[in-house]
Amino acid sequence: MRTGFYAGFGLASGHADLAGHLLAASVISASATTMFAEILLPETQVSETATGALVPIVRTARNSIEAPCDRARDGMKLAINVLGTLIGFVALVEMTNGLLGAVQAGFGKAQQVKFEQISAWINAPFTR
Repeated sequence: MRTGFYAGFGLASGHADLAGHLLAASVISASATTMFAEILLPETQVSETATGALVPIVRTARNSIEAPCDRARDGMKLAINVLGTLIGFVALVEMTNGLLGAVQAGFGKAQQVKFEQISAWINAPFTR
């Protein structure tokens, strides 16, 4: 069986799944590669796609104390928004578990299947 050069290292060391990890790392690092290429070789001319991207920067802070306070306020808004979203998602999963439990109890099922288990069954083919 012929394998890639680096994947062969994984097989030799007892890690048969190294090729999948290398593929995932290659896909994930594509955006970082583009960023480093832009740093190493910056554009010297106006880009063809940048003609309609002029967005005025509105500065609301009047001094150097107000600016970090504004950014801290924006960060707090974002953190509270993320926290509220997580609480809502966990509540939705628990509500689904409650509904599934009620339906399964109505059919007399002793060991009930939860939403997490159903989700795991659905997503299991995508893990390998």
